[in-house]
Amino acid sequence: MKNYRRGLLMSYRELEAFKKKVSSINASIAKLEEKKAEQIAKRAKAGQEREAMLISEAVDGVEADPKKLGALRKTMDDCEVEIAEIEERIVLIEQKRAEALASELPAIKKGRDREIESLSREAAAQFTDARKLMFEYLLALQKVGLTRDAANKLHQDFVYHAKMVDPDEYGRTHWNRGSDAIPMPVLFYDDAGIKLGIREGDQKAALNGNIEPTVMLYQLTGEIESSNNVASAKLRKAAR
Repeated sequence: MKNYRRGLLMSYRELEAFKKKVSSINASIAKLEEKKAEQIAKRAKAGQEREAMLISEAVDGVEADPKKLGALRKTMDDCEVEIAEIEERIVLIEQKRAEALASELPAIKKGRDREIESLSREAAAQFTDARKLMFEYLLALQKVGLTRDAANKLHQDFVYHAKMVDPDEYGRTHWNRGSDAIPMPVLFYDDAGIKLGIREGDQKAALNGNIEPTVMLYQLTGEIESSNNVASAKLRKAAR
């Protein structure tokens, strides 16, 4: 089985064969349309020549050659017949297009089902990878929490012993905020901090093919940038 990938779009052999047949039918119609245009132009030219002869006869008194007039009339009539036949052929091809393509439909549906099944397996594997990354993300946050707890304990121990020396200073409120030794990271969007969390909206956007500039920059360069504005500027610079 040979797949034809173009970016994120995908085709398959049965559909390519169907498209080829459609192109062949369209090419036949286009060729007939070209012939029709040629006959229309030929008819117009003959009509203009014939009219010029008749005007010259009426204005200048120059008798028109009957044979020439007859030949031009015959050319115009022949063109009319040819145009009518071509139009009939075009109409027939267009009417029979669906019938001509109907026999291909089961094959392209079978191919579609096969390719969707293959892509479904691929998507299942990708979702598994995404869940692994989610677990890694949560484990990383757990490590941040443990590190933060260790920093807070160190701070609290410091304050406890510092009060023995200067209880007035180290008894003040701002020294008792031990949880601020390492501030809690921003888990969801907040203009005042770094976004670590993944909102539902971000996940849906990614599934629809839309990612933020920070993610695009990471994908392109591996660089981790917290500001979308800065990431956008770097992306523009890289695109030059």
